[in-house]
Amino acid sequence: MKTQVKIGFLTVLAICITALSAIGFFILEMKELTHSALPGLKPGVCPLRKLRTAGRGAPSNVSNLPILGAISDFSLYDSENKIFSLKDLKGKVVVADFIFTTCSGICLMMTKTMQVLHRSFQDIPDVHFLSVSVNPENDSPAVLADYARRYRASSNKWHFLTGRREIIEDLAVGSFKVGSVAEPVFHSGYFILLDKTSQIRGYYDGSKPADLKKLSGDIAVLVKAKP
Repeated sequence: MKTQVKIGFLTVLAICITALSAIGFFILEMKELTHSALPGLKPGVCPLRKLRTAGRGAPSNVSNLPILGAISDFSLYDSENKIFSLKDLKGKVVVADFIFTTCSGICLMMTKTMQVLHRSFQDIPDVHFLSVSVNPENDSPAVLADYARRYRASSNKWHFLTGRREIIEDLAVGSFKVGSVAEPVFHSGYFILLDKTSQIRGYYDGSKPADLKKLSGDIAVLVKAKP
């Protein structure tokens, strides 16, 4: 019994250390990323200073994170032209966004930030990333594969999806509750955080350092939580 308790304690300790290391790495990566002129960041403003001071008092318990909805099942194609559905997210903490590859504005900033998150949590198997194209007419699996290579995305951890427009519209507006089908390109400037049961636990403005700091902390909270 004592041995089992000890092993359990060591496992939790290892997860905590790994998560804290990932958050620290995320902050350092954001320093490198945001010193280049990213869209949506004002010149002369040091985002790193905001990142270091933001997010204090953030939830330390999963019960403090609201449940904002559940993701309905879907069927799209990933960058390897394989069918990807909700079951592929089962048991994983997921950060999602809606972008398209030819966007040079908010999507560029979102994807660069997602790249930082991807690198920061690369050693935590429970954390995955999802980027859904809102311009499927252009963004074929082959186009997404090239885009993924550009950002050094690991295809088994950072998933780029495309498919039928009506399915993507329903997923974005109906399930994730972002964007609007009234817009020609209904992408969003928000990251959406899902828990291991594919429930929405938070929205984070991709242009606000305070939100990004909170996102990295909330990911760690959900990693430690039981499904």
